[in-house]
Amino acid sequence: MKSKTLKYISCFFGLIFVFVSLMTLVYAIPNSMLIERQENAMSIMSTEGNYPKYFFGTPAAQLDNYTDKLMLDKAIIDDETMNPLEAAMDIDGYASYWHGYQIFLRPLLTVFSYYQIRYIYMFVFFILLCITFSVMHKKAGLPTALAFLAAMLSLYIILIAVSMQFISVFIIMFIACLYLLNSSQKSDIFHITLTFMIIGMTTSFFDLLTAPLLTWGIPLLLCLFLKMQHSGKESWLEYVKTAFWCSVSWVSGYGLCWLSKWVISSVVLKENIMKEALDSILFRTMGDEEYSINRPETIKDNFEYLFKSQGNRIFIFWIAAIVILAILLFFFHKAESKRLLGHAWLFLPISLFPYVWYFVLSNHSGIHSWFTYRIQAITIFGIFLFFIYLIDWKKCKSFFFTCFGRGKKCNERIASKK
Repeated sequence: MKSKTLKYISCFFGLIFVFVSLMTLVYAIPNSMLIERQENAMSIMSTEGNYPKYFFGTPAAQLDNYTDKLMLDKAIIDDETMNPLEAAMDIDGYASYWHGYQIFLRPLLTVFSYYQIRYIYMFVFFILLCITFSVMHKKAGLPTALAFLAAMLSLYIILIAVSMQFISVFIIMFIACLYLLNSSQKSDIFHITLTFMIIGMTTSFFDLLTAPLLTWGIPLLLCLFLKMQHSGKESWLEYVKTAFWCSVSWVSGYGLCWLSKWVISSVVLKENIMKEALDSILFRTMGDEEYSINRPETIKDNFEYLFKSQGNRIFIFWIAAIVILAILLFFFHKAESKRLLGHAWLFLPISLFPYVWYFVLSNHSGIHSWFTYRIQAITIFGIFLFFIYLIDWKKCKSFFFTCFGRGKKCNERIASKK
């Protein structure tokens, strides 16, 4: 136990050292190497507007150019008297976040234009999405891969792929899923929880509080499904323990990594970054005089952005999908469905965690509901996995193949008579 604790601690501080080192290295790049492309990118952002809606006419499908401009702005060091470490910790007066995206953005700006960087991000995003779908199909089955794809497609991913603001959590999520698909069945609880701590830390490093819960919920649901599918013989309590300790590890990694940034920045810059960050947390959770808290309204807004952003008629498709899965479960449930139900129910409370997030971070989730709604992909994936795990897909496949075969023979007989 002591040796495992030491491994957690050494891994945590090792990653913090890597994060600080990487940020220091990229801020050692002189402004002169990227200023021209950065200014051109800022001009493009100004032309496009802060929140362009290109295709679907809904705020749920708009780009966040306002934050992309902020990210580009922070790529330039205004105070060039700072050494690279100070610049990396200060981020031009925005020290409460790690701004890890700069380890790619600053080097890319030395070579590529903003349009080219968008293309690179889009290419990486869709390549990883396709690979994740393919590996999930192979390791977890086609229904699981389709459920994952349905959850992703519900988020207007065509826009996520070209947004520096949105893309980070999705790249982390894809990589985390790929790692778990290739290792979680063989790994013990220690290595799985260590993985979730690393996922949480990496999310804290790169993300600007967009939809960070995705890097917890989707990998956790997938991890549990793979374990249940692989053996299914463990007691429900073992799966609960796995879910609990993975969640604790992710939260610890995410929270402590963020706290470390405040501490390191305060020491390096000789400023009280801790106070600034804590004030921000209070604002995100409690609001202020200008932005009052309305928790039920926040949950309602986020729900509607995902399930009703194109009107009630689109919502019918989600209802239809659940009804179809329920019918398949009724006719083609697994032989041990009563015992397996004790495992499958765990997907449902995890599916509801986005609404806990909205309740706790009500101010942030209310103001930014037009992008925080995306963490409900956890809800979609979790509900689908509940049915997918309990359905006997071999029976289902055999039934439909038999029906198709009979229909084909019938058509052949009719054709021969003619």
